[in-house]
Amino acid sequence: GRLKKLDVSENNLTGKSFASVINKLTECEINLSRLNLASCKLMPLLGAGDFVNSLEEYFKSGNKLRFLVLPVLEESLLNKVKDLWKNSWECLVEIEEDSENVTFSVKQI
Repeated sequence: GRLKKLDVSENNLTGKSFASVINKLTECEINLSRLNLASCKLMPLLGAGDFVNSLEEYFKSGNKLRFLVLPVLEESLLNKVKDLWKNSWECLVEIEEDSENVTFSVKQI
């Protein structure tokens, strides 16, 4: 079986480290359905832009997550991820935010 879910919540990896993971998933054509990065406190501080760019490439390669949790990012980066999610899933988008994390999911129909 292939990797479908990756939960690295509450981890101390940086955005740049997560970008490397996403780049490897893209390179190996691994189509995750769920990625949980909740409460990864270093991610927004170090290399978050790299992570968002790698996520964009991942989606462009035809892979589409159905569930994604990110720590709150700088507004411009968060808006980029929101746009990416909305463009990928159109009317099926659900986005929930709290003070620490943002959850992106796809409505069940």
